[in-house]
Amino acid sequence: MAGLLLFGCSKDVSQDGIVVIDPAVGAVPGKSAAVYLSLQNSGTDNARLGATCDCSQAVSLHVTENHDGILLMVAADHLDLPSGETTVLDPGRSHLMLDDLDAPLEVGASIKLTLEFEHGGRQTTEVPVVALDELAQRVGR
Repeated sequence: MAGLLLFGCSKDVSQDGIVVIDPAVGAVPGKSAAVYLSLQNSGTDNARLGATCDCSQAVSLHVTENHDGILLMVAADHLDLPSGETTVLDPGRSHLMLDDLDAPLEVGASIKLTLEFEHGGRQTTEVPVVALDELAQRVGR
């Protein structure tokens, strides 16, 4: 399950048909950071239920919801992963939030993120730390 550390090209082979594509986290000086990635599901319907990271005390899921025409970022306890679809977590949309980082994230480093799935157990992937301007390029892709 080793990932390639090339931004825009990273792909981790998964259990039960779920593939992690293009993971990235921004280099930030603070105590929290957002992880962006795509989850391609070629297996049966599934859901992401949890996550842990070697660099933070907690990982939470934030999703975008439409409330009377206003888009709001809200915490969620799962993310549906329909069969045959790719679910994208990108800036301005859904993301995984690394809370209470152990140390600042620096460009060129990587973190280990473990995703927990409803029907597929766990999957660990390496996530490269990239400059914030690289993350900005992901918007609307």
